[in-house]
Amino acid sequence: MISGNRTLFIQLALLCLLSYQTVAQPAATLRQTESDSLKLDYIKDFRIKIDGGGSYFTCDSTALAQKKYILVISAENVAFINVKDSYVYLKRTKRTVSGDSLYTDIYSGGGYKIILVAARESPVVDHSSTYKGTMQVKYKGSTLNVKVHGRVDSY
Repeated sequence: MISGNRTLFIQLALLCLLSYQTVAQPAATLRQTESDSLKLDYIKDFRIKIDGGGSYFTCDSTALAQKKYILVISAENVAFINVKDSYVYLKRTKRTVSGDSLYTDIYSGGGYKIILVAARESPVVDHSSTYKGTMQVKYKGSTLNVKVHGRVDSY
């Protein structure tokens, strides 16, 4: 009989291997901590025009070069996520800035609430910089916490 920790390790290892496939799979399940019912999918296409800059976030285990995002934010502060192949649009309701490189944004819409806490990793180069942090998604009593990193473009 396999011990519980070893079984958990094997399951996590398999999930990590599966997360690198190019087929559609839930993007934010590896970092899931509190909810078995709330999962995010990768955004397949941008259903709103991203003009004048935007922010693009993914799980910290997914390379930014893959362009497989779980949260996209337009310059007009409209964010969207993909849940079960349905796009949920959210509007930024609050921003708190701490210093020159850390911010907390709160987005609400469609019954969802997202709290994004991000710190700048790299300086602004060619109107773009990288950030890392956490994203908390709340929906109908379920909570999903995801470690994220992303690119913020400002034109």
